[in-house]
Parts: sequence; structure tokens; C-alpha cells
Amino acid sequence: MQTTASAPVAPIPTYTIDGDTAIYLGPAVLVSSKSEPGRWYSVQDGACHCKGYFYRGTCRHLSVAAKAVELDRASASTELSAAEVAAFSGPSLRALALAMEPAN
Repeated sequence: MQTTASAPVAPIPTYTIDGDTAIYLGPAVLVSSKSEPGRWYSVQDGACHCKGYFYRGTCRHLSVAAKAVELDRASASTELSAAEVAAFSGPSLRALALAMEPAN
């Protein structure tokens, strides 16, 4: 049996923000639930799957996800452009992406 060396796998970016754990997965950010330990909500395209978002159209998970995107961008060796962030972040995070866009 022949074995091959595999490339090292980069760790998945995980952040603690305002008491929440956020896992940055690129097109989505998983945010832990404070009310239900062990439950995670996926924030993608400016939407969340929690009850608060369902009823109000917004929730705290969106702001935690926005901060995770910002932290990941700040710590990444190759930064995403504002357009790349906006492409997968949805309307609530597009404002963040536009705010980070350098002025011409």
C-alpha cells in the first residue's frame, strides 16, 4: 500500500464575539445560540435560521457574523475584496463590505 503526503489543513477560523462563538466558513458563518447551548445558527446571504430572524427579520447572530467576517479579513494573509465579501454575505453584511472598500 502506497501512502502519499497530504498538504497541511488550515484550521477553521473560530472567534468569540460578545460571548458567542462564531465559526467562519466562507460563504456562511455559524453562530452559537445563547438560549440553547449546543445549537448553532447558519448566517448566510444576510439571513439567519433562528426564530428571532423569522419573526423580526433581524437578529443578533447577523451582527456577530459581520464581526467574524471583519476579524477573519483582518487576520487573513490574503484579504478579500469588499466585492468578494458582499458576494456571499448578503444585504446586512454588504454595508460592512462597502465601508471597508478603499476610497478612490
